[in-house]
Amino acid sequence: MTRKTVTTTIFKANMFSVFISIPILIFYVAPFVFFHPIANLVAGVDLMLVWFILVFPVGVVLHEVLHGVTWALFVKTGFSAIRFGVNWKVLTPYCHCKIPMLKWQYLVGTLMPFIVLGFLPAVCSWFSGNAFFLIIGVFFSWASGGDLLGVWMLRGVKRNQCVADHPYRLGFSIVECPDKK
Repeated sequence: MTRKTVTTTIFKANMFSVFISIPILIFYVAPFVFFHPIANLVAGVDLMLVWFILVFPVGVVLHEVLHGVTWALFVKTGFSAIRFGVNWKVLTPYCHCKIPMLKWQYLVGTLMPFIVLGFLPAVCSWFSGNAFFLIIGVFFSWASGGDLLGVWMLRGVKRNQCVADHPYRLGFSIVECPDKK
């Protein structure tokens, strides 16, 4: 039984991504330029211009795979509950889990691409001085804006409640919890 559905549009998710882009940029770039020469940043931009054509599509696919793998670990039926696709109307790839899960499980699966493709490369750049990692981190953190909005939308869900990923919109429904693994 569905208790409440919480969704938003791709347009609003994109606007949220724009809104968070400046804080992400400041948070990631400030430590990098504090510890490393600007020349490293310039070299990273030059390298990204060369590699962007490969990094972008691989990163987009990996982003959705990270959602799917993480959610598959939390549901009884594993990958058979995961569906990948592209919403061609808005040129947006997606990953959908057909099985409800606990809030924390949904949260982890939603955040995984941001952590792996955004936050971790940025942190690695701070220690290595490699601006290519910094740019990847900034770009894929920004690309996770819809996921971050989804996490914000979860704030009203109680920790012991289950959510079902919405099949064709960004969001979820609060539902009765099925038997867990």
